[in-house]
Amino acid sequence: MNRNVETLQSVYAAFGRGDIPAILATMSPDIVFEPDTIDHGIPWIMPGRGIDHVTRFFGAVAGLQFDVFAPEAFLADDQNHVAVLIRHDARVSATGKRFAGVEIHYWTFDDAGQIVALKHFVDTKQHYEASH
Repeated sequence: MNRNVETLQSVYAAFGRGDIPAILATMSPDIVFEPDTIDHGIPWIMPGRGIDHVTRFFGAVAGLQFDVFAPEAFLADDQNHVAVLIRHDARVSATGKRFAGVEIHYWTFDDAGQIVALKHFVDTKQHYEASH
C-alpha cells in the first residue's frame, strides 16, 4: 500500500479519536492550507499557512457535530498526491444548520512523507449557508 495513503488512514483515525497532536505531527511546519483558494467566509475552510493555522482550523471544526464523517476512497498517484473522498453529514453548533454530501480532500506530501498541503473541495454554498 502507498505510504502516503497509510499516513492519511492514520490521520483520519486520529481525527475520529480527537487526537489533534497526532495529526499535526504528520504535517510540515510550513503546511499550506487551502492553496489557490479565496476566503469564502467559512470558518473551517480558510486559506493559510503553518501549524498555527491548522490548529485554528481544528478549533473551527470543533464547532461541528458530525453524524457522518466517512473516508470512502483514497486515490494516490506516484507524485506525492492523495485525493480522499469523504461522505459527511454535520451540524454547525453555532447556527444549528446542517450540511451534508461528499467532499474531496486533496493532500500533497513531500518526499520525506510529511504533509505539505491540503485543499478541500466542498460545496462552498452549502457550507457557507450552514455557517451563517
